[in-house]
Amino acid sequence: MSTHSNDPLVHKIDRCFETSDPFPDVANNDYPISVVDFINQEIPDREDLIGGGLLPRNSIAFVSGRAKIGKSLFVTQMGICLATGSAFLLRFPCTESKVLYVQQEISEVSMQDRLRKQIQDQNTDRLRHNFHLINAKGLKLDNEEEFEELRENLSSVMPDVMILDPFYKLHSKEENSASDMQNVLCRIDELIDDFGISVIIVHHHGKPSEVRHSGAQRLRGSSALFDYGDSYFVLQRKSEKGFKDQIKLSFEFRNAKDPGGMILNRDSSTLWYKPIHTETEVKVSELDVNQTFEELEDEESKVTKKDLVERLMDKTGAAEKTVERRLKKMKSLFNSFEGTGRGNPIYLKRKIQNDNC
Repeated sequence: MSTHSNDPLVHKIDRCFETSDPFPDVANNDYPISVVDFINQEIPDREDLIGGGLLPRNSIAFVSGRAKIGKSLFVTQMGICLATGSAFLLRFPCTESKVLYVQQEISEVSMQDRLRKQIQDQNTDRLRHNFHLINAKGLKLDNEEEFEELRENLSSVMPDVMILDPFYKLHSKEENSASDMQNVLCRIDELIDDFGISVIIVHHHGKPSEVRHSGAQRLRGSSALFDYGDSYFVLQRKSEKGFKDQIKLSFEFRNAKDPGGMILNRDSSTLWYKPIHTETEVKVSELDVNQTFEELEDEESKVTKKDLVERLMDKTGAAEKTVERRLKKMKSLFNSFEGTGRGNPIYLKRKIQNDNC
């Protein structure tokens, strides 16, 4: 007589008694355990594939920025460093890892041209073994057949890291819907659990006029995306006034320590980013403030200090403290008053000059 049962609890008990220990490795499953026993468990730390906690094994990272800022070049460089075991941005050690890059951003011809430049000085033997590419036109994670095809590719390559570029082309759901995004992200979770991979997701920021947040919270779409990741690499223009090959890189982490922002310069011959100095060296001028304030006035009936600070950070690439210092120096030019509503926002209004007539 069969003892098979559809009760999940019975299955769980059966699995326990198939081993010599009736409660094996309880720290890693959903059995109740006292907090005292839990903290006495020996749980190994997750290995860092990119040092400093930038990319732990079995983690999720987002690389985000506005369109055309160089996100794909950035993640390709990240993939090359992982595949060859070389330091990322000359600073963060990488564990040699196998990488699968799933891209729908550019044409195959353009991808060839980019890769020829980016790998010209690299170890091609390691890249041949460790860095694999899928030009996945039309792949959707929420399509059952295409998702199974991706699983087959993962089974074939068995990578340590998968790069998805760009996120918006890899699903057919509504990005502003939390439930839709949760469904897509659950698919990625399934791949992480089944294949033991880390996933790097390339995603866009919202339009400047729509952005009301700083850092990784600029991610376009539902806040579920910001809640999902372990690591965030945020790319911004150093300045809107030029320096198209220079970007500001900032970080946000769930667990790791922030190593501090960096200014990166892109070499036009190799398309590689190299750090040139820290974000605190970026200056904000009085002209920057006046022009940005006028832009916000044109967009909004009232200008909040928060919006002004965030727009200046976005335009100039300066750190928040740098912007705050500049505004403090210019406080005689503005009146400030506290508004009503959520968070009691601080509004700014330009003082009328020569008010004697």
